[in-house]
Parts: sequence; structure tokens; C-alpha cells
Amino acid sequence: MDVLKAILATAGILFAVLLAILILLAILWLIGNYSADRLIAVASLLLTLAGFLLTIIIQLRRRR
Repeated sequence: MDVLKAILATAGILFAVLLAILILLAILWLIGNYSADRLIAVASLLLTLAGFLLTIIIQLRRRR
């Protein structure tokens, strides 16, 4: 079971790193092709995802 947890944790970290790189590339692309409505849409999407992740983290901490 410990091996499975280690594999899942590693996969989660790699997934988070890849998503961070993709978000950074998307932001750089949006800044290069400046469009205010695109920037606002991406910013709102990122804020929504951050709020969703924060909600999940808080719920998981309460269960312990």
C-alpha cells in the first residue's frame, strides 16, 4: 500500500508541474497575443480552480 501511495503522490506532483508549465505557457501566449477578454477569462478560470482546490483541501483536512 505504501508503494501505491508513493506512486500516486509522484504522479500527482508531476501532473501539478505539467499543469503549472502549461498555465505559464498559456499566460505567455495570451500576453503575446494581447486580448483583454482572454486575459480576464483565463484569470477567472485560474481563480475558480484555486477556489475549488482550496475547498477540496479544507474538506480533506476536516476528515482527519
